[in-house]
Amino acid sequence: MVSNRDPWDQGLTAAVDNSPAYGNPASAETLKDILTEERGETIVVTVHRNNDLEIKPKRGPPEVTEANFFSSVVNVDGRWVFSGVLNGWAAFHTLEILSVESLNRRQTGMRKTKRVDRIWNSQVDVEKPSMGENTGASVQVVCQMPSWSLKGYSKESSGFLWWYSALDKKGPRVSHGENIVTAAANDEFADSKAVRVHHWGHRYAKLVESRKDRLVYHTGVLIEWDHGQFTTLVELAWKHGIGGYGGKSNWVEDKMSGAPVLLQCFPACMIQPYHEEQSEIRMIDMPCKNKQEFVDYLRKYTGKELRFLNPKVKTSKNVKQEACTRADIARYLHNRIMWNSNYSEPTTMPPSSGHNCQTFAANFFGFMSKTREKCFSKVMAVLFTPNHKPFTKTP
Repeated sequence: MVSNRDPWDQGLTAAVDNSPAYGNPASAETLKDILTEERGETIVVTVHRNNDLEIKPKRGPPEVTEANFFSSVVNVDGRWVFSGVLNGWAAFHTLEILSVESLNRRQTGMRKTKRVDRIWNSQVDVEKPSMGENTGASVQVVCQMPSWSLKGYSKESSGFLWWYSALDKKGPRVSHGENIVTAAANDEFADSKAVRVHHWGHRYAKLVESRKDRLVYHTGVLIEWDHGQFTTLVELAWKHGIGGYGGKSNWVEDKMSGAPVLLQCFPACMIQPYHEEQSEIRMIDMPCKNKQEFVDYLRKYTGKELRFLNPKVKTSKNVKQEACTRADIARYLHNRIMWNSNYSEPTTMPPSSGHNCQTFAANFFGFMSKTREKCFSKVMAVLFTPNHKPFTKTP
């Protein structure tokens, strides 16, 4: 059955809706306006032959049964497109199919090998894609999103960054991409200026820590404002790390509520599986009014069964940047993420490249305070080279 509904309107009253949607794709005419000629983000989907299989929503990578997936496929001027809500991921509503592949694993003696057999290829085949007859219990379907997905969460606003204005008098809201600059310039505290910055870090809470766990610190920057009513926490981390993890941010009180207000503020385009090799910048307004109240928050959630281990504020400085309103800072951070959104763990890369939480935090703190701040961990500090230029480099 084909409908003319707008595929952007998934009927979600809140982003916490886990419901997949299949068998009712949008019309080819509607989908034509969404597809792009250029390549976008690649999504690999596991399709299972067993149609009675119960698949949990929001798997990463996404999973679906054969009947549900292929009943949601439409031909759009020779391009085969999935239209629905894939595995409950609200952002995966329009995916162009590039190929269908069978992954065969073999073992010869002590050696294990993998062979990918391509069953269907969009560059060659014109008939509707399928699993084929002798391809095993499951196949992987390689799809792509529209080209703008490489630059931001939505077509209208580039940049993988978002700002959670939790204390806005009109109610909590999330703005994302370049739109955070406009939102910051028009909110209740548009004229406020940043006065202090604090460079903080912590290990993640675990009952049993490995050697690597004891070495890896997550770091960020806390901003104090001249209005003294709240602070703003800034961090760089995995892309979709909050939208893909049920809205469970360590910086909100209702993290474990089942339906955090933060997640309910997320637009559908931000509900995707997290991406370990790509980053996003997050800004969260917190009720903590100053450094001491922030330290109290860290202590409240410190413990092996809580959120943090060994949290501390490394350095505090006055803000030296003259342009330091909320809109100014939004612009600096947008410039930074548009410069490079790659991410690698601090233990697996040269720290001087600046593509992880520690190098970002040191650079942002140093930029705002006009100092040469070092990274949080000693190993990173030895190898790190500050680079403040991306904050003012217009994309």
